[in-house]
Amino acid sequence: MKGFLLGLGIGLAIGVLYAPQEGRKSRTDFAERADDLLSRVDEILDKTKKAAREGFESAVAADSRP
Repeated sequence: MKGFLLGLGIGLAIGVLYAPQEGRKSRTDFAERADDLLSRVDEILDKTKKAAREGFESAVAADSRP
């Protein structure tokens, strides 16, 4: 997952730098895309943490049954 996100970020940066737009617009677009990416990463991490917590709690509950 880390490799995918790193590659995505690098690809996005290269794409923005080579885009035929004026610099200010490119920087604005890059910042917006980076914010979107960070938001998605936060959502994925929250879902992953929730699933891990539920799995752990389920395992603990199953282990404590007689």
